[in-house]
Amino acid sequence: MSRYQQLLNQAKAAEARQAAQAPGVGEGPKRGLNLSYVEDVPSDDDEAIEDSNLVGRAAIERILGGRLIEERSLDAS
Repeated sequence: MSRYQQLLNQAKAAEARQAAQAPGVGEGPKRGLNLSYVEDVPSDDDEAIEDSNLVGRAAIERILGGRLIEERSLDAS
């Protein structure tokens, strides 16, 4: 399970606990946060990957700050 999914599950569980502790408070269609929609909008200062002239591993390392953990050959040798 991804870290994102773990955090989403924790938030849903916390919301459920809070609703169980205070019944009658905040009931209705707009109660709590809508966790089913996550807005993912890049900020203005983010580098556009299309303008970077990088692909593959170089793009991941330089633009996203990733690093290689394990490398395997395509023929599994």
